[in-house]
Amino acid sequence: MDLNLRRMARQWRSGSKARAVRFGRDLVLPPIDEVESYLRNLPPVCEYCGRRLSASKAGKPNMDHRLPIARGGGAEVTNLVLACSSCNRAKGECTEGEFRALRALVSTWEDSGKDLMRRLKLGWFSH
Repeated sequence: MDLNLRRMARQWRSGSKARAVRFGRDLVLPPIDEVESYLRNLPPVCEYCGRRLSASKAGKPNMDHRLPIARGGGAEVTNLVLACSSCNRAKGECTEGEFRALRALVSTWEDSGKDLMRRLKLGWFSH
């Protein structure tokens, strides 16, 4: 995977700090070296849809929390996955299990949930 994992780790760390403050949480964040090492061992595919991740804009990976900080998740590396930006946006504050169940349910629909996923990505249900 041709990605700047150290930069991703730094961005994740600052984003996680900000989210923790927003939700009144005090997180102990792992060192950047530990996060970078963990990322190097992950396959370069989206954890949720299987899309191959790359440094290109379309395949740019995001780091996602299996259990979101807003829902009580921690900052340990085992709570992290790589996801494509589409899945990460659509997942929002769902847990990994909730999002997988949603994807499984809508995959049975006539349009395979494309309209729902589009609406989720646009923030349609956030109001």
